Amino acid sequence: MSLRRKKIKGISQAQVDKVMSSERVHKAVDAKAKVVQDYWKSVSPVFGDRPPHRAAPAHGQPGDYRDSIVVVDKSDENGFRDRVKPTDFKAKWIEFGTKHQKPVAPMAKVKAKFRRGS
Repeated sequence: MSLRRKKIKGISQAQVDKVMSSERVHKAVDAKAKVVQDYWKSVSPVFGDRPPHRAAPAHGQPGDYRDSIVVVDKSDENGFRDRVKPTDFKAKWIEFGTKHQKPVAPMAKVKAKFRRGS
């Protein structure tokens, strides 16, 4: 299954495909994913950055969520793709909240900042 790309006048599809599969494009995708990862980590809560109700987190260590945000290479024959995501099990609790905790929504902040086209 191949991606359909708009035909650009004056440039052949072979030239477009060559550029889109170049190492330069791969590095640009990786660099953008790193920027997204850094921003996500900067807006992620860390236990103790707000008034705590207890001396230590109930699960894990302070910063586990922030430190779990990783870049995963999802590239295939259709092009280069990276996914930035948290791997900590508390990610949904932090994003959407619980009955004891208000939502912090760091993923929503990242999506608002890095919408397609920005």
